[in-house]
Amino acid sequence: MKSDPSSLWRTEARCGSWRLAAGGALSLKPLVAARLQISAGRAWVTLDSPKQMMTPDWVLYPQDSLWVPGGRHLVMEAWPRWAGDELLFRWDPAYR
Repeated sequence: MKSDPSSLWRTEARCGSWRLAAGGALSLKPLVAARLQISAGRAWVTLDSPKQMMTPDWVLYPQDSLWVPGGRHLVMEAWPRWAGDELLFRWDPAYR
């Protein structure tokens, strides 16, 4: 499993499985639409609104997924229930 999700936004080719430590946060602005799917743990996700009038938040659990349009800004935090919980997730661009 890869462990450096900080570079996900730099290229549209970074797909696959990722890990985020408990309490860790990640900011992404993908160039193309992508699917975020939670494999384990729990995530607090904020996705900017195209009109900037409101910023929707989601809490995602294992097997939940979220479609992220290209050019939008997503902030995700590993939101553990218990000490030591990690967030495992998949990031797959739409073109795959």
